[in-house]
Amino acid sequence: MPDVVLTMRSSDPAEVLWNRMLSTRGLCMQGSLADKRAGDAFSIETGAGDIFTGTITTFDPPRELTLVVENMHQSVLCVTTHEIEDARTRLDFTLSAIGLHHDETDSFRSRWRLQLSDLFPGAITSD
Repeated sequence: MPDVVLTMRSSDPAEVLWNRMLSTRGLCMQGSLADKRAGDAFSIETGAGDIFTGTITTFDPPRELTLVVENMHQSVLCVTTHEIEDARTRLDFTLSAIGLHHDETDSFRSRWRLQLSDLFPGAITSD
């Protein structure tokens, strides 16, 4: 199962990172997760052009969002924030890409590496 793991570090607090991630430039260009909770169905189009539909398994703002993306072969998308040293925050963006081919995951990784760089200018991004 190919995974996409992108990590960025920022001096912004978790709430700022969370709000940007769930903004129209992040995960919610179309649709919203604002009034959702664990167990709810969702349908969103992302700022990177991906369309995700499925079920929310964890919704704990501003710490963790886990989605089962049914239209990507039940892949699991997880966004987490963690406070780390030097008053910095780490954001992990992980897709456990069940049933996707390597070229699909490579394309997803490239799109989201660019999207995170746009969302969080000046942050240190790695994969």
